Amino acid sequence: MQLFLSGCLAGVFTTVIVAPGERIKCLLQVSSSLWTQRVTCLRQVQASRGESRYAGPVDCAVRLYKEQGLRSLYRGTVLTLIRDVPSNGLYFLTYQCLKSFLTPEGQSVSQLSTPKIILAGGVAGILNWTIALPPDVLKSNFQTGERPESMVYIFKYFYSYTFIINVHTVIRRPYHYHFSSQGAPEPTLPL
Repeated sequence: MQLFLSGCLAGVFTTVIVAPGERIKCLLQVSSSLWTQRVTCLRQVQASRGESRYAGPVDCAVRLYKEQGLRSLYRGTVLTLIRDVPSNGLYFLTYQCLKSFLTPEGQSVSQLSTPKIILAGGVAGILNWTIALPPDVLKSNFQTGERPESMVYIFKYFYSYTFIINVHTVIRRPYHYHFSSQGAPEPTLPL
């Protein structure tokens, strides 16, 4: 329990540092995605309006601060906490427990081989993102402004049928592309 709580506390402290970067990253991803999908259209619209997309992370941060203040950089912090606190707790707990489990009797954890340490970290990382992915989807939608501004709406969305379908799609997509790009049969996952 102490390992889990230590990980949770680490999640709180990292969120304070990471939240502005997460917001900037999400905005740049959306801006970049829109830019590559609609280059010609965006250039015409932006030229007519005198607008341009963000020139990079520093430009994004400066514009957010100037236009909306410091609070804008921390938009989505509650959702980042909901993502990071339990997932970091689970990561710490799983990593340490697996290292102990993989250590042969009579040996110290410090004598564990590199492949076993990598295995423990990999499994812990998979569990971390299994827990973190649903709130991460919500956080990204909230931070980019693609959903209404209300946190109440975000939590209602979290518990709705639509959310389950979206998470299923997000989880399925990497496996789908991996298998189909390798020439293997595409996995069939029922909705």
